[in-house]
Amino acid sequence: MSVETHAIQIDAADEHFHARSAHPHWNESAWFGVVLPERRTTIYVYFFHRPNMNLSSGGVKVWDPSGSSEYDCLGYDYNRHLALPAGADMFDFTLENGLSVEMIEPFGHFRIRHRGALDLDLEWRRLTDPFAFGQNQGLDGWTTAEEGFTNGHYQQFGRMTGTVTVGGETLVVDQPSIRDRSWGPRDAVAARRMELMWCCASERNYFSVLSVSTQGPERDPVLGVQDSVAFGFYCRDGQSGLVTGGTCRVLERGPDLSARRAELHAVDDRGRVLDAAGTSLNTLVWPVYDRTYQLCAGMRWSFDGLTAGGEDWSCLPTEQARALLRAR
Repeated sequence: MSVETHAIQIDAADEHFHARSAHPHWNESAWFGVVLPERRTTIYVYFFHRPNMNLSSGGVKVWDPSGSSEYDCLGYDYNRHLALPAGADMFDFTLENGLSVEMIEPFGHFRIRHRGALDLDLEWRRLTDPFAFGQNQGLDGWTTAEEGFTNGHYQQFGRMTGTVTVGGETLVVDQPSIRDRSWGPRDAVAARRMELMWCCASERNYFSVLSVSTQGPERDPVLGVQDSVAFGFYCRDGQSGLVTGGTCRVLERGPDLSARRAELHAVDDRGRVLDAAGTSLNTLVWPVYDRTYQLCAGMRWSFDGLTAGGEDWSCLPTEQARALLRAR
């Protein structure tokens, strides 16, 4: 298959490692996320590879309102500094910490296993086409463009099924799920705050929208700001479109700056209006990359007469977050 949106074309080759520059922080990353709204629980599988460093990072995180950090959440087994396995590919590897990922079908079917501080057996199967965000447009300062090498990002919704055993309890998973894939140098040397809002009620109704602050960290007030949409996609009753404009706003943040209430107003290339409102289910504070303060807030979203689980993912430059947190 081949999909072209936002001035970049993706095909099955993008499910593998790319030709890369010599930049030490060349990054090939992916994550799978699923929210269980009735349990107020989120499950994340996140991993990235940096071939020029011979480095892999990855693992599993499970959280609910009972804990919001890697030290007190339901389950956390993630390592930041592992050797890139010999012969590894983007979605075909086994890490030393027990995480293994296998691609059965590009864009279609993935098998995820983990054995360690928690046990995970999951299958992800396609619900929607992938949507390409292009050359990480709007992410100035997060990624570095290098002439002659692609630098891209796409997302796709599927259905996650299987089990996760954590804290002596086995969670049965059968929910819509997002997966995200990106590549290119990732150094975050001059980043601005971002918000990613997503929800999948079914294969016929879903959205994912990313906003990026138009102000630098020293001028960005963070609280109550109407941020312009950088890119995204939207599907209503089986008709999908690309988001062409709109605003995202976090109406209320917790003491850790995570989203408690949020709203999204956007328009797509079919002329349709998306109005969505979200309320918090949980939060995990997670420093996945250097120089960043990341907040993964599970959300209950309402849009187009539907209610389903999703997320409001906030990411701030570390020094901006430090100043705000210390001022509280």
